[in-house]
Amino acid sequence: MKKVYLIHKNREAASALGELIKRLRSFGYTFEEITTEEQISSIQKPEAKMALVAVDADDKELSCSHLVSQFKTRFSHVEVVAAFKGKLEFDQQLLMDADVDAVYQYPFDDELLINHFFEKDPVALSNNQLSFEHLARVNVVELKAGDRLPFALFVFLPANKKIIPYNHKDQALDDEVLDKFKNNKSYNLYIKKTDLHAYYEYCGKLLKESVKGLGGEDYTQEVTRQMRSLLSGFFDRSPGNMKESGQILDNLGKIVSQLEDESGSKVDLMEEVSKVAARQLTNYSHAKNMATYCAMFGMMAGINEPQSLRIGGMLHDLGMMDLPLSLLHKNEVDMDDLEIAQFKLHPGNAKMTLIEKGMKVPKSVENMIMQHHEKPDGTGFPYGLTADKIGPMAKICAFADLFDTLTSVREGYLQLSPMQAMMRISGRDGYEPESIYEHNFHGKIVDAFVSGEFEINQPATLEKQEDKPGMVDLKESTEISSGVKKEKEKEQSGEIHVSDEKTSYGLVKSNLDASKAKEASKMSEEEKMGYVLSQMFDDDSDEEVA
Repeated sequence: MKKVYLIHKNREAASALGELIKRLRSFGYTFEEITTEEQISSIQKPEAKMALVAVDADDKELSCSHLVSQFKTRFSHVEVVAAFKGKLEFDQQLLMDADVDAVYQYPFDDELLINHFFEKDPVALSNNQLSFEHLARVNVVELKAGDRLPFALFVFLPANKKIIPYNHKDQALDDEVLDKFKNNKSYNLYIKKTDLHAYYEYCGKLLKESVKGLGGEDYTQEVTRQMRSLLSGFFDRSPGNMKESGQILDNLGKIVSQLEDESGSKVDLMEEVSKVAARQLTNYSHAKNMATYCAMFGMMAGINEPQSLRIGGMLHDLGMMDLPLSLLHKNEVDMDDLEIAQFKLHPGNAKMTLIEKGMKVPKSVENMIMQHHEKPDGTGFPYGLTADKIGPMAKICAFADLFDTLTSVREGYLQLSPMQAMMRISGRDGYEPESIYEHNFHGKIVDAFVSGEFEINQPATLEKQEDKPGMVDLKESTEISSGVKKEKEKEQSGEIHVSDEKTSYGLVKSNLDASKAKEASKMSEEEKMGYVLSQMFDDDSDEEVA
């Protein structure tokens, strides 16, 4: 059993997280409530490594902030995470100012929050007591005979709700197991949540070894191949895949964080950057996504600077903190002339903030921050640069920024699947490409996911068109983007109102979208998974977990 401090000033806020706390209790975590400063003072030596702050999303004064600050001042080594249900009615910056280590929104981020607990203070999970709740979806890089994984791999059979071991921890892989990987690569693998840290370290080590000594096109091809393996399932457009997509992206970010730049490791700087970003960015989750996307897309474009790409992705919107709060979630199309002028200052504001803080970033990162709103045709800002003048890292940042915006949940806008976003940005959905897109530069990134063959665990919905290597099948392309296309047709016919998609990158949801979302929410967990894993095993269906 592992103790967790539950900090709150509002019983309703704690009750709103009831199901989450219940899940954590089922894993073996126990909770001790802290609601007063006197309770903090009475603690001589903390018995917990984790504290959970239950935040009232409607409490604009954030009445628990002083309590959290006092706790963190006394016990700085305890990891403090905050969680809230619903939509925050105040700036998330207030939580960071209280020295919270991470913030999660329930129920959207519940798996990531639970994984955070298992990373920092894991509870032992016995194999014979495993349930699907105890597992985390993973992908693995290419394996070979003789490899020993420092974690056990499992598959889940939804038909009979059984967990089947794929291989045991530290067991040498043999040809039989490897054949299973090859023959069943459309099915998903899981590990115990307690093994997440070992998984990150192992995959990071293999990824580093796979690109060691490579350069130029050889490096790009190998990185692309490994990234596709680690992202397998992320581009699956099935209705129940959204949470697992978040897990896959989080995994990739932590694996990529272990890579070093060609010009030298910037891991220490990245730690400083993360602290600055957590306390000064208004949308930290977007910043974390951008750090991962920029590193991934950049390396796939042949830029062997993963840490610099991550730093630029994390800090690209640092200057937004200087804008009026009313502009932070406003689309350009809805801004007046004064607001647009203020908005266009944020790249320069970011540079000034870095100077004020004495944070010296590589010149390429500085250019990435300053130029991420430039466009190939010269209509961007702040300099109006054309394609040949925009730095490659800035082009990656612009692509990643739009990709994350299109695939994120935003009030009033249609959330696209990752594949739909790729098709929309590149114009492969039958409409004009987005204004930041350069085919000769970004095309290889889109090709890697639209027509590339995923190495391991490839979802059946994304099978490669074998007769047209390197090409996009027009029928498949149309099917993938049909949701976007139908909405655009409605827009043109006047059925729905749509903001300027070149600026706001989104579509107003129709009643049909809401209906579909409601139906999807009624699906059982097994239906959502959409897997028929029982077909994998002819003789193992009655096998118990060893």
